[in-house]
Amino acid sequence: MLILLYLSYLSTNSRPAKTSDFQWRGTVPSPKILEALAEAPVLGVGWISDGVPQLAYASQTELYIRENETFVNRTNSADFSNGYSSSENWQSLVWGESVIFNNGVDVPQIREPADTEFKALPN
Repeated sequence: MLILLYLSYLSTNSRPAKTSDFQWRGTVPSPKILEALAEAPVLGVGWISDGVPQLAYASQTELYIRENETFVNRTNSADFSNGYSSSENWQSLVWGESVIFNNGVDVPQIREPADTEFKALPN
């Protein structure tokens, strides 16, 4: 039913889906999965990579990817071993099969399909 309503919304508004259509702020739909996390989500995003649905979110200082039915901390440990600067202003962008997160303070972070962790977005 929800999919039909969404498709109806898209057809009546005559615009393509944007990344922001698939983002959430605050509480996510699966609170049971998040109970064990140290930090609450600030922003989350979903996308498709190699035909597989992906899900990621930012807390105030960490970035997580859903792997094997649980969220795993995939913060860039090489450059941010203590986490990113605390921010509730995270933004994200899906670029092809990659996802980019930016908190407006630190260097934007990207995770490409072959990466384990996020890394600094190259110039």
